[in-house]
Amino acid sequence: MARFAAALEESARLGVKQGLAKGVALGSNGVTYAIYAFNVWYGSRLVMYHGYQGGTVFIVRGLS
Repeated sequence: MARFAAALEESARLGVKQGLAKGVALGSNGVTYAIYAFNVWYGSRLVMYHGYQGGTVFIVRGLS
């Protein structure tokens, strides 16, 4: 019983590390999408209110 409990503790410790790594990876992906959303919003403002051409805004956004 003691060996089984020790084996479970090791598995639980590794599971926590794996979960943390997956959470960081998923969270950083969310930040990327948030930045893309901001770029699209700001680009639309440039087109609507400042007379920029849509293609120019799209190309510049693609380079950043």
